[in-house]
Amino acid sequence: MRVLKDDIRERILDTAKACFLEKGYVRTSMREISETSGVGLGNIYNYFPGKDAILTRILQPLTDSLEHMLVRHHGQDADVTLMMTDRYYLDCVNEYMLLIKKYRKSMKILFFGTQGSCMEHYIENFSDRATKLTMEWFGRMGEKHAGMYSDVSAFTIHLHTVWMIVFLKEILMHDLDGPELERALSEYIGFEINGWKQFVKEGKTWIY
Repeated sequence: MRVLKDDIRERILDTAKACFLEKGYVRTSMREISETSGVGLGNIYNYFPGKDAILTRILQPLTDSLEHMLVRHHGQDADVTLMMTDRYYLDCVNEYMLLIKKYRKSMKILFFGTQGSCMEHYIENFSDRATKLTMEWFGRMGEKHAGMYSDVSAFTIHLHTVWMIVFLKEILMHDLDGPELERALSEYIGFEINGWKQFVKEGKTWIY
């Protein structure tokens, strides 16, 4: 019985995901999800209290990954010296490649199909959280590494967060994949990392 319930739940989620991807949140009705999935409308409410709950569950693996990325790069354990290594650059390229390949459809929904839902302002809220966390990170790095320039404005940090979101949106809109995707990511991340290196390096004498 447990397996059967899990199968029904996944059928609802898979159907709703396809509908949200094609039509967006507003133009997708619970009745359409019911008819397309073959799960009775009343039965769907036994699994999810409403359309917002379905959307949130579909996007949760992606939003969890975005939050974890933010903490990995600017959380308590992240150090600016890691950014000075070639390994950091390669890890970032691979990290973004995996994110896009694994969650491409969910990203399209999040960026382009959440109007009118509880997730409509997720990206704006994420940008605000990223700005705050990165500001705090720069403060810690300035205290930890004497001479490092850490007085970066909130606007500049916010701008780079927005730039990252726009970059991802453009990748999705142009359906970049394979070598094209890898090249775009390599160029973007290389530009970002080298720009920040130049910006924060100690007395213009960072050794890397």
